[in-house]
Amino acid sequence: PWSPLRGGWLSGKYHRGMAAPVEGTRIGAAEKAGWSESWTKYATERTWTVLDTLHAIAGETGKSPAQVALNWLLQRPGITAPIIGARSLAHFEDNLGAVGWSLTPDQVQRLTTAGDTDLPYPYDFITRAAWGEVWTRPHYDERTRRVLVIGTMLALDKWDEFRMHVRAALTEG
Repeated sequence: PWSPLRGGWLSGKYHRGMAAPVEGTRIGAAEKAGWSESWTKYATERTWTVLDTLHAIAGETGKSPAQVALNWLLQRPGITAPIIGARSLAHFEDNLGAVGWSLTPDQVQRLTTAGDTDLPYPYDFITRAAWGEVWTRPHYDERTRRVLVIGTMLALDKWDEFRMHVRAALTEG
């Protein structure tokens, strides 16, 4: 992934209670230029919760917050090589300290939970549908349930299940 330290937010420079970005940092530049990782956009309760958890785990492991964040990312399924953007040799060397050790399963879960967000529509609907929370409602007739099942299978890229439901719908007339 690109910018695994979120433009510097996860570097260790930011803590709950700060009122403005650190001068001379990317977050400060982002605020002035209107970039996506700006202070205005990310100085939120969710960010402070993530940073609180990140700093706590950094303290537990004796690693820097940046190392903890990168190590967590490397333990995520499907991640092979985060694209770091170190601004100095010291940042680069610190980032290299993210390998050769692992967070505990509990630490991984705490960071994952801290960073979880609510899915926007339609993904929230698709997720609920995938777990049966939508089409098992009694007020949906069979045709509506089948349409929901087919739509969910398409959205979740489950083509075999999709074909099965389409065949069933076609044979029922």
